[in-house]
Parts: sequence; structure tokens; C-alpha cells
Amino acid sequence: MMTTIVDGQGRERSDLAPDLADLAVKDMGCVALRPYGSRALEIRCRPDRIRPKALLKAVDLLERKAWDHHVLSSWVDGQWHSKIIGNYLAAIERLTEMAGQVQSKRRRDFLSRRLAAAAVAEDAAFGPIQHAWRTARGVKGQKLMEAVREASCGRYLEVAPHGGAERLVLVGVGVGEGYSLYGRGWRSMAIGGRFEDMPDYEYAQWASQAYRESFRSGQPIFEEVSAVVNLLRSGRLLLEYRRVILPIGPADRPAGFLGATLGQKVTRLGLEPGHEGGHVVQ
Repeated sequence: MMTTIVDGQGRERSDLAPDLADLAVKDMGCVALRPYGSRALEIRCRPDRIRPKALLKAVDLLERKAWDHHVLSSWVDGQWHSKIIGNYLAAIERLTEMAGQVQSKRRRDFLSRRLAAAAVAEDAAFGPIQHAWRTARGVKGQKLMEAVREASCGRYLEVAPHGGAERLVLVGVGVGEGYSLYGRGWRSMAIGGRFEDMPDYEYAQWASQAYRESFRSGQPIFEEVSAVVNLLRSGRLLLEYRRVILPIGPADRPAGFLGATLGQKVTRLGLEPGHEGGHVVQ
């Protein structure tokens, strides 16, 4: 096996010399996979620069490759630090944990306030959705979809949980027409992909946790959210919105979710002194 490089877009290539592969890892956020002796696989990464899609693809490759041992080599403080790890599950856990430590620096970017069921029932926007969901008894019927579409102005998602909700996938035609913030092409590319494969991976990873909570409890979630996201074409944006997550299927093990965003307000944040922010037209 040659050295496999996974770039920031999740693409594989195996034509780079070892020194160029290391440069791609250190400077471009790529992940490198290569043989280490005859029975081990080495995973090379730079935790503070690893790109989200590179991480996701590397995890996918590790799940497919059967090696007895793994060596995780990380570039920290100007040098490589290597650690021998056991099976691929342990390697995946450590790799994602290291990347998560970088993500933790952004925890203050993502805030939410959960609403109690009694407050939801009295809320002009949330109340009709809650009533429609209870009436539907876990079935994604026409009246429930109409309530979600109307309240969210088409900003809704259908999400399918896999492996106990460890993997969340955007389903079929279940991405509403109201999503425009990520660009016109995002909707068509997102369907069938992981929930976390959004332009701001750290934000999407944070947002996904509420779906997993709803999966475990079988109960809907109604909350108010304030989040700062980083988008390549738009810069830093403050998103203020209200979110609902509705489990679909049996209460003890939901087969899917309807997620919707209500009343979203988007503000561009100034990046430099003297640079003014402002509202963004969606």
C-alpha cells in the first residue's frame, strides 16, 4: 500500500512523495495513511489544522482497512509525536478526540436555550408544530409537514439515524427549499450525506448533538439558538433562530427526524477594527 492522502475536500490521492505528503498534512490540513512496518497503519495529522472533510473521509477509510495495529503521528510544536494504538475503533476514537480538542475552543460560539413543554404549547410559532406532532403520533403525515413548512418558511431537514444515531444522514428530498445561506448548490450536494458535512463542520457537529439527544429520549426539542459560524464566501456570521427537532417513528427508537429553523436572523460580524458588520439578506 502506498501513502494515501485525504485532502480538505475528502478526496484521495496516492501520487505524492513522502516529504510532500508531510507538507500537505502540516500546511493544508490533510490526513495521510501509510504502512508502518508489515502489520500496522500509520495515520499522520496536524490536529490544529485538520480539515473536517479530511477527518470524515479518514474515519471512513479506517473502517474499511483491516490492520492489526495503528500508529497515530501528530504534528505538534514543530515535531512529530507518535503513539501506538490498537484496532481501528481505538484509532478512530483518538483521532476524532484530538480534532475535538481544537473544536472545544469554539464552544462559546454555540449557545442554546431549551423551552419547557408548557411554554412550547403557549408559543405562537412552536405551539402548532407541537400539536401537529402529538396528533400525528410519530407519523410524518401531510398535516405535520404543512405545519413544519409554514412555520419554517421551507427551512427544514429530514434526518435518518444510523448505528444508534452515531451517523446522521440527510434523507432523500427532505431538505427544504428555504435554505439559501450556504449557496444554491449546497442543497443538492447535501442530500444523502452526513449531517456534519456542512460548510462549518464545528457548528454542524454541535448542532447534531441535539438530534442524538432526541434519539435517546424519543421526545421533541424546542429551543432558541445563537451561533457564530464561519463560511468561506460570507465570513463570520451570527445566526439567531429558533429550532425544533421532531422524532418520527416509535418513541423508544425513532426512525427519523424532522428538524426546522424558525425566524432566522443573520448578521455579518466585523472581522477587523473599523469594519462594520450588518444584516445578511438570505
